[in-house]
Amino acid sequence: MNILFVTSYYKPAYVYGGPSRSIPALCEGLNALSVDVTVFTTNAAGKARLDVPLSQAVDVDGVEVWYFPVIPSGDYNFASRQQSKAIQDRLAEYDIVIADSVWGQLLGSVHSASRLNQVPYIVSLRGQLMPWSLDQKYLKKKIYLTVFGHRYLRAASAFHCTNPLEAEEASKLNLGPQAFVVPNAIDFTLYSGAHSFGDFRHKYQIPEDVPVLLYLGRLHPNKNPLLCIEVLADLKDVHPELVLVLAGPEDGVKIREVYLKAHDCGVGDRVICTGLLQGLETIEAFGISTIGLITSSVNESFGMSALESMAAGVPLVSSDLVPVAAWAAERGAAIAVRPSVKDFSIAVNQILSNEELERQMSDRGKEFVKTRFDSPAVARQMVAQLESIVQTGKPLNSSLHDQ
Repeated sequence: MNILFVTSYYKPAYVYGGPSRSIPALCEGLNALSVDVTVFTTNAAGKARLDVPLSQAVDVDGVEVWYFPVIPSGDYNFASRQQSKAIQDRLAEYDIVIADSVWGQLLGSVHSASRLNQVPYIVSLRGQLMPWSLDQKYLKKKIYLTVFGHRYLRAASAFHCTNPLEAEEASKLNLGPQAFVVPNAIDFTLYSGAHSFGDFRHKYQIPEDVPVLLYLGRLHPNKNPLLCIEVLADLKDVHPELVLVLAGPEDGVKIREVYLKAHDCGVGDRVICTGLLQGLETIEAFGISTIGLITSSVNESFGMSALESMAAGVPLVSSDLVPVAAWAAERGAAIAVRPSVKDFSIAVNQILSNEELERQMSDRGKEFVKTRFDSPAVARQMVAQLESIVQTGKPLNSSLHDQ
């Protein structure tokens, strides 16, 4: 089977968070199953542009990737004339297309080329039709959906969702295509030896015997990073040595705002902002961390940093609005609580005060990720869905709880 994956960005564009890691993990997993995967993407990387060869095939960890230049505009503008032309010219070469964008030019290009060549496509939603997402830039999105988007979405053969709640929300929109659930993937082997990597403590002057809380993600209001500082302040009398590392790019919350908050809370000397971490730097950060924190205040579509934390053997305390963390909590592999200072503080203190619990959560987290979310396992699920769509026009009935 020949698969074309059309996406707005691809690694190493890690500035865009979870999808920039989960999409490559899926493509690499498919490739390992001897499925022919080609990626059409752009050189978008926030305010910068990726330093990659353009408009030609590039081998990226075994996957054939074509990077096309984006039209200069804002950080989240992904329009690319060359990418659209490549879709129009070459889509007939493939058995099925996966498009990961609901908004803008990309899905329109896939829709028109698919109609012309009679090639089915699916839309990987990745939270884009969740209520909290639709509320952002509400009027602009409503106009787009009314004029173009509904037509593009209804013509899809299926919607790919990464959790059952997303599938339920998609079905409420009555767009027509059936939703199927295949979770995000992770290359477990990258994280399994995290504690042996790098010299992160030396770089950021963190003493060897000091416990570290790690927040990994964009500094966005919905992800609620300032809650981590309030938790640190709440625990300063019980754990005065505790350090908080906030690792992620600015995205609505400024680093200056983070440090002002830390100073006001009396923990200014124990908060470290690293900015965006890439590649091995991310694994090094997990390698020195005692507990991973995810503090999202809205329903996430999945939660890639939760997978990464558990894969690295770092006990996880997460908002219960993060699906993968909630599933892990059911198996004792994480603690999922309401996104409040009190609930997070209790959970963090519980782990810091109980070495046996810390060890159990580390072991359970690694096992949970390895058995259910490692790239080969997820890729097999996706192949089964794509084969069903190509052969019957419909996906298989699926739920994460059935896997």
